[in-house]
Amino acid sequence: MNGLVDPKTIWLLLTNLMLGLAVVVCGAMIAWCLMRDVQRRRREKKDELLVPLDYLNGLENLGVTLPDGGETVDEMAEQ
Repeated sequence: MNGLVDPKTIWLLLTNLMLGLAVVVCGAMIAWCLMRDVQRRRREKKDELLVPLDYLNGLENLGVTLPDGGETVDEMAEQ
C-alpha cells in the first residue's frame, strides 16, 4: 500500500466521489425546484385574494358556448 490510497483502487474512489457529488447536486436541484413551486403557489394564492368579490357577478348567466353552432342547452327546462 502506497500511503493512504492503493493505486489499484483509485478509480473506484474517484467513481464513488463523482457519484456522491451527482447525488448531492440532484438533491439540491430537487429542493430548489420544490421551494420555487411552493413560492409560486403562495404568490398565486395571495394574488387570488386581491381579486374583487364582485368580479364574476356578470358572468353567472353566461351559459354554454356553442362553437359548433348547435342548439342551446337549457338545463332548467330538462328538469
